[in-house]
Amino acid sequence: MIRMNQQIPASEVLTRSKLEKVLGINRSTASQLLQSGAFPHAFRLDGGAWRVPVSDVEAYKAARRVSKPATEPAPSVVNSDGQGVQQRDEKADPHHDGSVPREGERGAS
Repeated sequence: MIRMNQQIPASEVLTRSKLEKVLGINRSTASQLLQSGAFPHAFRLDGGAWRVPVSDVEAYKAARRVSKPATEPAPSVVNSDGQGVQQRDEKADPHHDGSVPREGERGAS
């Protein structure tokens, strides 16, 4: 961690807030990562605001992909937003057709 203002173009660094969004983490986790040195070239501006080089974030993400074992299977369907959609588990409820009742309809009890 460097505690000085560096001559790095703004397009090549992230604020803590942007870091949170990019990594999908909360403020507390971001602060812990910054304090622990997870981003070796991160630095603070004179006012104390963090800046993290994009290269540090990319290296962190790459290391997480390599070391983090897959805990769930990859989704087999992708919706229009590019997000994975889990398939219905027919073994869990073989009689459920996956439909959602319309407003005013109730399932049989």
